[in-house]
Amino acid sequence: MRELIDEFDRVLGGAAPTREQLAEISFLDCIIKESMRILPPVPFTIRATEDDLAMGPLLLRHGTRVICSHHITHHLSALYPEPEQFRPNRWPKINPTRYEYMPFSAGPRACIGAMFALQVMEISLSMMLQKFRFNVVPNTRIDRVVRITMNPRGGLPMLLSENDRNFSVTKVRGQIHEMVALPEQS
Repeated sequence: MRELIDEFDRVLGGAAPTREQLAEISFLDCIIKESMRILPPVPFTIRATEDDLAMGPLLLRHGTRVICSHHITHHLSALYPEPEQFRPNRWPKINPTRYEYMPFSAGPRACIGAMFALQVMEISLSMMLQKFRFNVVPNTRIDRVVRITMNPRGGLPMLLSENDRNFSVTKVRGQIHEMVALPEQS
């Protein structure tokens, strides 16, 4: 958070970002990419084969439904070393293919709103985080609900305060610990 807020101070100075400035807040881009890698909002896609297809020892007949897991792909250590670690600084050093990083799916059925969604996240987060500090309510239980999207069961209760740069780690419980290696909790 400190590195991100320093970037906002340097580039935005408390103002909303212009289109040109969005390219200059590169650490925010890394944070968004890493967030969507580690906890993709759509954790899997279901497709059907167009033709009979041999996959190793398997023969998939025309119309066979295949589940592709974005979550599993995003957690392959061959692609993302220490995959359960939140490491936004990995992004300037890697360039995964569209099938190795796919928070908006990939190929001909990729989300047509992906670029818009990313821009909305960048603008909204830069404006909110310059002014406010968000903390998860201490001891909140964070469990996943997986349907078409993956969400925290029951939402995510937050405490909102002025951004005084007094950042800290909050103790949480639940399945989140199976999905993300969280820092030591106070």
